[in-house]
Amino acid sequence: MAFYTNAAQTRMAERYLEGHPGVTPIRVEVLDEQSVVPVLKELANTWRRELADGFRRGKSLLLVEVDEVEAFRAIELIDDTKSLEILVLPPRV
Repeated sequence: MAFYTNAAQTRMAERYLEGHPGVTPIRVEVLDEQSVVPVLKELANTWRRELADGFRRGKSLLLVEVDEVEAFRAIELIDDTKSLEILVLPPRV
C-alpha cells in the first residue's frame, strides 16, 4: 500500500504499475476513505490505524497485491512514483 498526495497522483501510479512488464499485480485499487472499508476487514488493527491516519491527512491510497516473488520489484516501482509512504504487509497464507 502506498499513500499519495491526491487521487490523481494515485491513479498515475496505478497506470504506471499496470503498464510495467516487470510486475503482474494480482490486485490494484485506488482507495479513499469510503472505498477502503471492505479492505479494512482484512487488516490487523495496527494497519487500520495507519490507514485512518493517512486518510485524516487527506491522502489517497494505492493498494497493490503481488505474488511474494514480485514484492521487492513492486516496492521499487512504487518508490519510483514518489509515494509519500509505503506500507508493506506480510504475505497472506
